[in-house]
Amino acid sequence: MSPYAGNSKEDTILYISLSTVSEKISTLNMLGTSGLKNLTVRATKGRYAVHDDFATKAYTTYKDYYYRNVENCNFEAIDCKYGCYGAGTRGGAIWHFKNCLFDGGFSWHSWSSDETSDVLNSTIANDITLENCINKTDGINGMVLKSLGSGVNNKIHLIGCEIPLISCTEETSGLGFDFVVDGYGNNEIPFRIVTTKANEKSPFALSDCTAYLRFAQDITNAKPLFKNGYNAYALGGRSPYRMTGISLESNTSGQWSTILTKGYYMASLLGIDGLEDGTLVTVAGGNLAQATDDSVVIGTIETMWNTKFLHLIN
Repeated sequence: MSPYAGNSKEDTILYISLSTVSEKISTLNMLGTSGLKNLTVRATKGRYAVHDDFATKAYTTYKDYYYRNVENCNFEAIDCKYGCYGAGTRGGAIWHFKNCLFDGGFSWHSWSSDETSDVLNSTIANDITLENCINKTDGINGMVLKSLGSGVNNKIHLIGCEIPLISCTEETSGLGFDFVVDGYGNNEIPFRIVTTKANEKSPFALSDCTAYLRFAQDITNAKPLFKNGYNAYALGGRSPYRMTGISLESNTSGQWSTILTKGYYMASLLGIDGLEDGTLVTVAGGNLAQATDDSVVIGTIETMWNTKFLHLIN
């Protein structure tokens, strides 16, 4: 299906402007396989600028997959109930956003995707790419990925994007996340991860900020590591200058794991959320610790979005 195309983002503007905030009204509601190109979609006091919650396979003659191609568009929310682009991906979404701006203003988020099995009982994963996109928000959540417990391995690919924050949440306690985020060429994106599932693996593997290495020994979460080839070892008492990154999960010898090499990670998931904002961090006795005057500094504690992060500057 050809996308609905405007002349340009400046000349073709679809909008609503409501006097009071609406729970139900959005400027656009997307349906089935479709796309947008060269236009601006704006909502003032709506639910979203775009509500993409109806594009399930039930609307696509029961095909397994449906497609969304969106290019060179601006999505703007002004005092909206939730955000500028709200997506409910209920299985089989193959979506590609390119050269788009998502400006959520002071609303709850700027771009969101949730998935569920409770409506269609789908076991088909979603595969969503954002390429050269800018995500802006003055709200509290940035981009939101919300898992509702389908158990499928949904993929989010970020390529050359600028995103202030990604909030990963589980809708049902204990079920964990059904999203894996990868990509390259992005800013150092902070991930706010909220889960009650024990031993949850990190949901992101951005090549600019992570590495995928094989543990050469049993290693627990939040341990400073160094590498030799593709093998990772606990740093132990070695100099922090040798550190490659930090483990983001506990794993046994011979298993491959994602490690943080730079960027942001929640201090609470690393066991150092007791450190104050602005604290310099080092490695002492093989563990993350507050730096002293003669320490080798590997990062700082930074508070953003009401959340403490370790900013690893390795």
